[in-house]
Amino acid sequence: MIHTIELQLGKLGPFVAPASKEALKSSLSSSGFAYLALPGGLRSLPANVLREGRIFLGEADDQAKSRVETIDGSQKRGFYRFSGTTDTGVQCFNIGREATHPEKFRQAYFESIDSPTELWMEASSRRNKWPNEYPKLRPACLDYFNFAHQAAMSVLSSIDLPSTFAHGNADSELEVKLYPGVSTGSEDRFRDHIDLTSVSLLIQDKTAGLEIFLEDFNQWVKVGMETKDTPHGRRFSSTYQVCVFLLCSNAMQATNCDEKILCIVGRFGQMMSIGQFRAGVHRVASAPNEGTRTSAVFFCTPDWHYQLPDGSQVGDHMPLQF
Repeated sequence: MIHTIELQLGKLGPFVAPASKEALKSSLSSSGFAYLALPGGLRSLPANVLREGRIFLGEADDQAKSRVETIDGSQKRGFYRFSGTTDTGVQCFNIGREATHPEKFRQAYFESIDSPTELWMEASSRRNKWPNEYPKLRPACLDYFNFAHQAAMSVLSSIDLPSTFAHGNADSELEVKLYPGVSTGSEDRFRDHIDLTSVSLLIQDKTAGLEIFLEDFNQWVKVGMETKDTPHGRRFSSTYQVCVFLLCSNAMQATNCDEKILCIVGRFGQMMSIGQFRAGVHRVASAPNEGTRTSAVFFCTPDWHYQLPDGSQVGDHMPLQF
């Protein structure tokens, strides 16, 4: 069962109410997924980052994109064209924590493994890149990044996993993706995977594409469908809605989940919990004739020098940043 958890808004930001902690634990341990319902004062944040990301990725010319483009290496900042899938038209905009010297976040890890500075400094010191022609993109991304970090810390502390202790550098990423529409095809646009995160927080616009795997039912289910009548009921949508199909009485039925964020347990969340919480397997499938899809994912990652229960450090599991 995937539970919906109502986030509360306090003086220090969003938090999970004590009464909701057991439901959150149950949802993440049984499926690897949960929904976070937003309080009214924060509902503009997902809409803003999706809108401004969609405007930049969909309307900016190649020259504007090239000025904030990252071409080489696995450490992306700014604009880049997604590779590694069957779909070559996916465009991305990536940011990390806003900092003058982001290389300091990973310095302790690289020094602990005696890695020569020249091998990691350039990639780790890449700062956020902002297009001057689209001034609204920066505040939309930074406001959502700060909110998502606070929400992720509350989720982790609520399920008794290290929060600020393991994430003191807030060395996470926010990535907006624009998937162009396709008219035909059945191949996955992003194959099934789990994220290299503690948790990931995902929002998307109304267009279909995201699918999550419910292991207990051996079933892929669709997330974010448009409003349509089907033999199994009605599919719902909203500006940044997540809508999931659940198995019930041998039929696929839709649950209306307006104004919610999909919380996904990542590999490090599973490792930190020694398997108590299941890493959520998900993919992006083709959705012919459904138009473009925009998503924004906050990848909450522990500090690279943080030691996991198996004795390894987080950085040992990360792609090379050279």
